[in-house]
Amino acid sequence: MKYGREVISLLAAHPGREFRFKEIQTYVCLTLRIQRANTTKVGVQRVLSTLSEETKSIRVIQGKRRNRYVWIGT
Repeated sequence: MKYGREVISLLAAHPGREFRFKEIQTYVCLTLRIQRANTTKVGVQRVLSTLSEETKSIRVIQGKRRNRYVWIGT
């Protein structure tokens, strides 16, 4: 996974805190110094879906407008 390290470092540093997708994407862009956020969108979505479905490390909280992601560990 291309952005896995950055997503995990952000979520694991704040267990129990809810993050919006945009917050996670912005962190990845700032960490890697990427100008265009559109290039990271698919990669971050893949990381989040893998962490929630396969490893069960994060919990997805479904909202009316947007989902939130919470690190619960392994």
